[in-house]
Amino acid sequence: DPSAAIGAANCSSGGADCADFLQSQTIIHGKPTTADGKPAILRLMQTENTADNTLGITYQSALSGDFRFSVRQKDTGALADTLHNVPDFDDAEGMYFKNVDAFLPLGVLHYQALTLDAVRDGSGSATGDFVIELTRIPDIPEVYNNFYCGDVGNTGDCALNSDGSIANPNEDTRGYVRWGNFDSVNIATGAGLPSATATDNGIYFVNPSAATPVTNLGVSRIEGMRIHHMKITTLGA
Repeated sequence: DPSAAIGAANCSSGGADCADFLQSQTIIHGKPTTADGKPAILRLMQTENTADNTLGITYQSALSGDFRFSVRQKDTGALADTLHNVPDFDDAEGMYFKNVDAFLPLGVLHYQALTLDAVRDGSGSATGDFVIELTRIPDIPEVYNNFYCGDVGNTGDCALNSDGSIANPNEDTRGYVRWGNFDSVNIATGAGLPSATATDNGIYFVNPSAATPVTNLGVSRIEGMRIHHMKITTLGA
């Protein structure tokens, strides 16, 4: 009930004049760099000698460390489960991400940027809708050589391995997200993966009230994320 007063109890606890709501807690024990030292970098740029002089952003997102996300609030004491009050959470419950290493480059200096704009079909002014766009990579050979291989200028096509993969990929444009330490894991056979109750690697849930409090999801990784173009338009903002 959006009209419930500040401090109203959660309806899951029963009682009158209650409100349905969900509060969460995120604890981050990490740093804004990747495991191998790439820092998070935010740059602003502006195109020159054009009619609109667009302001753009490039954001190199980098982080590493351990994370915990929790929604299990305590329902007792001064910090009970009440609306708009700072909640108190169980010290152990939640979804854990251990040994996280993530790198996501959004934009490349000189030819790709994040831009913000109003919706131009006439609907945006009434609703407040807007567009976030990671602009397209220009269809120019030199740009593709740089985006994939880091080449500067027209130095020829990217060199390929016998299996068709890029011999020397541009690590500054290739993103990844890794959950868990893979040093002891054999990717081909799966040997070395954490056990079902491990609490020192990868992703796992902790429910202190369950008979088996830990449920392990193992380690995971996404490699080689390159974004050529992305456009997000809000609807009914």
